[in-house]
Amino acid sequence: MRKTWIALLLVFALLAAAGCGKAAETPADTPAPAENITKEIEAPAAEPAPAQEPAAGPGPELPPQIYPDGYLEEEEMAGLLSGLWEFLPNGDIIRLEPYGFFSFGDEDRFAMFNTTDDAQSVSGTYALADIFMEGRGTWNELSFTVSEISEGHADARDILVGETTDLQFLTAQVEGVDALALRYLGNGDTYFSYNILQNDLQATDWFWVFEREPDEPRNIPTDEQYDAMRKKGETFYAFCWRDYGDRCLLQEMAVIPYQEDWYGEMEDCLMYMYPANGHAFTAVPYEIEGMKDYAHSGEYRPGLMRVTTDENGIVTELLPLRYLGYGVYSSEPEMNGAGDDERNPGYYSEHDARFIGEWINPDEPTDRIYISEASPQTGGYELFFSKYPDAEAYANIDGDGLYMNQMLVDGKWVSGTITPGEFSFELTITESDFPGLPKGKKIRYMVPVY
Repeated sequence: MRKTWIALLLVFALLAAAGCGKAAETPADTPAPAENITKEIEAPAAEPAPAQEPAAGPGPELPPQIYPDGYLEEEEMAGLLSGLWEFLPNGDIIRLEPYGFFSFGDEDRFAMFNTTDDAQSVSGTYALADIFMEGRGTWNELSFTVSEISEGHADARDILVGETTDLQFLTAQVEGVDALALRYLGNGDTYFSYNILQNDLQATDWFWVFEREPDEPRNIPTDEQYDAMRKKGETFYAFCWRDYGDRCLLQEMAVIPYQEDWYGEMEDCLMYMYPANGHAFTAVPYEIEGMKDYAHSGEYRPGLMRVTTDENGIVTELLPLRYLGYGVYSSEPEMNGAGDDERNPGYYSEHDARFIGEWINPDEPTDRIYISEASPQTGGYELFFSKYPDAEAYANIDGDGLYMNQMLVDGKWVSGTITPGEFSFELTITESDFPGLPKGKKIRYMVPVY
């Protein structure tokens, strides 16, 4: 469901002329986009900072920054990605030995992912693009195409070789190291994303996290320099990298709101990209108000946030935004717990009562679906199909029904809607690469009678 936002070409041209690359202001100050962006998001207005005495002189000089304005040529981004990145399963920073590595070349666009415990690898080439608009200079999509595999993956050769996996990526300098977040784009999964990167090794918001030690030691900003980077008395958007409980590391994002038809409902969405704030690829530490008792060692918890700070740059509100898919976030915060690691009973209880259990196709009694609880990270519900016992299928709440957001059968993906009826529901296949469940097929399931 990739959109081609031709109308936004004019937007970016205008924004570039007006200084779009500056640090993102409060949502209310975001320049209005073109015709297809119909609604500015509404964010809580930050209290203005109290009047201060004029500064005695310029602020502290920042250490040298890599591409401070966030706008790169494709070759520059390839150079920034080039190197060996260590995979951090679930975003955990504590590990006894490396799990695996993703390596990227720059001029040849070579890429290889390998795991250390079984010494297996897949390699090929990658291409860079922009999820939101081609050619803007904000590179955030990486398409990895496999051409070679090790013997350990030989059973999947017919699927893997030639397969392309589209991944969203963001990167930043985080406390002296380089961090990279990758997330699969699209419905379902590819063999590489599901069986090699593996969904159960993701951190938050479906991101896989990687770290890279720089070739030369980074000039880590001093406390005074970090303070000069902080936004104070403002509401803004940022990508959260690490969470220490009492503080977090935030990379400011420039955003443009727009509206989009998302599976039949209009959603207020956000485009987001690196800003031209002088430190576009630096994650800045922010103290979180009232959280001193919750300090811990810190883990990677990537995701887009709406942030409000007081006049001292202390975070007074940190709201995770709702991830919709395809790299797109809603401008509305995730308030129902659906994106957390634990299920929120208040959010799921009505649908649990309606859907959890066994269902039978009355026209084909051996065709049964078993619906059970699952992590909100996969949608909240898992579906087991008796006809396809090796399939993986998950669903999330969609109005009164469910949306089967991902199902993988024999390496083919399927999606569909589940519409409730009286002691029954109807499964409608909305997209499919699997011949056994073609697009448009409808199947009615009922509560079995014993």
